[in-house]
Amino acid sequence: MEAYYIVNDPKDPLAVKATEIRKQDYLFWKDAKPDLEDDFDITCHTLATRTGLSERRTRDITMALYRLAELPLTMALQETYYFLDFSRLITTDAVLSKLGDVPAETLERIDQELSRYLTPSKPRQVLPSNTNLRRKLNGLIAIENPSTEENKEAPTKNNSYFTYSSFSGKAGLAVEFDEATLIAIDEHISKAAEEHGLSKAEALAKLILGEIESRTKVVLHMYRAHDQESAPAFIRGFGWVSPETADNLRPAQTRDMDLAKEMESESYVTPPLIGAYVEGRDGVCRWPGCYRPAESCQKDHRIDHARGGKTAGSNLASLCQHHHNVKTDGGAFYIMDPHTGDIVWLFDDGRWEYDEPQGPLTPKNKNWALTVDQAIAARRAAAKERNES
Repeated sequence: MEAYYIVNDPKDPLAVKATEIRKQDYLFWKDAKPDLEDDFDITCHTLATRTGLSERRTRDITMALYRLAELPLTMALQETYYFLDFSRLITTDAVLSKLGDVPAETLERIDQELSRYLTPSKPRQVLPSNTNLRRKLNGLIAIENPSTEENKEAPTKNNSYFTYSSFSGKAGLAVEFDEATLIAIDEHISKAAEEHGLSKAEALAKLILGEIESRTKVVLHMYRAHDQESAPAFIRGFGWVSPETADNLRPAQTRDMDLAKEMESESYVTPPLIGAYVEGRDGVCRWPGCYRPAESCQKDHRIDHARGGKTAGSNLASLCQHHHNVKTDGGAFYIMDPHTGDIVWLFDDGRWEYDEPQGPLTPKNKNWALTVDQAIAARRAAAKERNES
């Protein structure tokens, strides 16, 4: 059976109409976008006044289209299926812009992996959400941005700290840290916010001003391949980080996720090791299109524990409270491939939808980690050759 996203379902009249709308919107803007020699500001102003969109939106669309042209494999997918709306295309450009002036070979590696990520592998598959696309792209750039050993400079004082006025009596604070430090700070603030029932901004202010103390021990959960050098890592609650950052986050304890995948428990309550595997496989809530992080979800027994269902990765899925309730109430049911974690959701009206796990332990992300290792080796070899020439 041919693989396709539900948004491109050729037998669904609604999906067909929506695809045609996306196609016409894409082709209109591709034809209307400014040429490289045009005055950018004036042209975007003209487009804004003619279309009713803001100038900011016309600029974002234009930049997204020029970025897509730098990703030929991804553009070929888009111009075959017309499945990406401008929200996703703009996200792609915004995230990749973090790399600055990108070498051609870097864009080629990103294009190859992005096109693999966006290619449907099963029929009636759910299109990756904008949030999951952003997470994937952040993972791709995490291993492309760090400096190599050959061109690292001596440590300098971090002066990236400034305040600014906002509106309605408010003001902002902007500060940058190295990635490892920021991850630890963010987790500390998150724990304090949870402990005291505050927002993260409130917790940050009260911690600095000494109005609260955090008695919670901060623990970072990092997923990283153990069978290869220079592997990137996934920090729960943060996302993908570069191999260099992962090297600086030395774990106090390591746990074998290959072992956790095969573990079973007689208890209804999911043991921590099995839970860590399920979260690392799923990444997010497994309801199609939901992007609530797996660590914030419940562990659902696909086959009820009371009916003999195992407390094991092969019978557990991450579901947020809302979608857990939908499943419990009988509005939908799912079957799961015990080896890959792929899920098919079955609905009362006869529909079915296919959902792939998004976490760092999925086959796609594990295979990507292998290509990352090769990419880093190639990048460092090229840097060394340039320095010696």
